[in-house]
Amino acid sequence: MNFLDRWVFPEYKTDPELLLRGRIIVGLSYFNMLLCFAAQFVLYMTITRHIDQLSLGHSIVLFFLLFYTGLLFSFRQFGSFFWTGNTLCLASYMGTMLAVYIGGTYPAPLGMVVVLVPVLAFLVPGQKSGLFWTAMVVLSEIAFAYFADSPYWGAQAAIMLEQAIVPGTLLVTTMTVGIIAGAFYIIDKLNLDLRQELFVERRLLEYTAAHDGLTGLYNRRAFDTIFKDLTSRSASEPFALLYLDLNAFKPINDNLGHETGDQFLQAFSDRLLRATRDNDVVARMGGDEFAIIIKHVSQTHQVERVLQQVLLETQKPLKLSGSPLQMESSIGVAFWPMHGSSPKELFKKADQAMYESKRCGSPYKFCPITML
Repeated sequence: MNFLDRWVFPEYKTDPELLLRGRIIVGLSYFNMLLCFAAQFVLYMTITRHIDQLSLGHSIVLFFLLFYTGLLFSFRQFGSFFWTGNTLCLASYMGTMLAVYIGGTYPAPLGMVVVLVPVLAFLVPGQKSGLFWTAMVVLSEIAFAYFADSPYWGAQAAIMLEQAIVPGTLLVTTMTVGIIAGAFYIIDKLNLDLRQELFVERRLLEYTAAHDGLTGLYNRRAFDTIFKDLTSRSASEPFALLYLDLNAFKPINDNLGHETGDQFLQAFSDRLLRATRDNDVVARMGGDEFAIIIKHVSQTHQVERVLQQVLLETQKPLKLSGSPLQMESSIGVAFWPMHGSSPKELFKKADQAMYESKRCGSPYKFCPITML
C-alpha cells in the first residue's frame, strides 16, 4: 500500500480509519487517471470523428489527468476529506457526462458509472455529501429524460443521452440510484455508530492503561513513560521530582479496614491534584507512594511554593469512619538534570531525600545541590 500512502495526509497515517479513507481517495484518483488513459486510447483507435472533435476529446482527457494529479497533491498537503471527496465526486460526475456526450451515437456503458458517485460520496465525505449527490444524480436523470428529445441537445446527443443515461425507463434508473444510496446511507450510519463506540472503548482502554484504578492518577507505567520522555529530549528542560510516602498509613488499613484505607488514598490523591498545577504530573507509584513532576523549575524556592500548597491541602484532617485522620507524608525532592544523568539515578536521589525527611521528621527534604 506504499504507492497509496505516499499521497495520504501525514497525520492520517496514525489512525487506521482515516488512513483507509485516505487510501480510498488516492485509489479512486489513480483509477480515474487510468480511465483517462483508456479514453485517450479509445479516441485514437476506435472512434472516427472530425479533427476538431478529436482535439476536444484529447483536451478534456488531458484536463482530467492534470486535475487528478493536482487533487492528489492537494490532499497530501491539506488532507480535507470534505473538499477532496466532493471535488472527486464532481469530477466523476462531470467526466461521465462528457464521456457520454463525446461518445456520439455509440452506446456508452459509462453512463451508468454516474450511479457510483453517491456511493463514493458516502464512503469519503460522509452522509450529507452522499445525500446531496444522490439528489444530483436523480435530478440529472429527470432532466436528461425530459430533454432527450429536445432540439436543444441536437439529434446525435439526444440519441446518446437516451441510450446511456436513461437505460430502459427513468423509473428503473431512479430506483437503482435510490436503492444504492439508501443501502450505503444505512451502512454508513451503522459504521458511524460503530466507530463512535470503538472510539469510546479505545479512549477508555487508553485511560485504564495509563491511570490507577483506585485514585485516577497516572499509574507507574504511564509515569515512567512521561518521565523518560522528559529526560530523553536533547534539549530537556529542568524539572523537579517529588517522591512522597504516607506516614503511618499501615495502621489505618489494619485498624479501620482496607475500605477506609482506599478512601484515605482517594482523598489524599484529590488533594494532591488540587495543590499542583495543571501541567504538573501526579502519579501513584504503588501502595502509599506517590510521585510528582513539577515542570519548568530549577530553584528550591520555586518548588517550595508548590510544597507549601501540598502541605496546606494534605495536612487538613480527614474524617473517615467517624474519626478524624491526620494526613502526613514525607517528601523527597531532586532536580533534573542537576541530580542525575539518568532517570534511575534521579529517582534514587529523590528516594534518598524522602527517607531522610522521614528520619528527621521533616515534611520534606531537598537533595543537596551545590549548584543552587
